[in-house]
Order: sequence, then structure tokens, then C-alpha cells
Amino acid sequence: MNMNYVTNNLTTVGSCIRVPKTIAHITLCGALHFDINDTMTFIKPTPEQIKNLKETFCIDVELLDE
Repeated sequence: MNMNYVTNNLTTVGSCIRVPKTIAHITLCGALHFDINDTMTFIKPTPEQIKNLKETFCIDVELLDE
């Protein structure tokens, strides 16, 4: 039986603890900052989508190397 628990941003599967890896940083209007990690549902935007988000909504998306 595989039981998953999420506590304090750590994922426990059985007896193993795994710290989520940050895959992107999102900044809204230079004021609100969000980190996206690999436990979240996230579809990577294309370079054109990133450009449009920046120009239209002042949203910066920084994709981190894997």
C-alpha cells in the first residue's frame, strides 16, 4: 500500500522524505513572488507565451534548468 503525505512542503512516500525541486519563479508586477515546484501541476509556457505575459500582464516567468 502506497501512502502519500504532504507536510511542511516535504513529500513522504513510505519511509522516504523528498524535498520538492523548484522548477520556475513567477513574479506579478514586481511585487508578488511565487515558486513553482515539481509537486505542482505546471505546464511550461513557450518563449512567445512568456513574452506575451510580460508585455500584457506584467508577469515575469523564469524557468529554471532541469
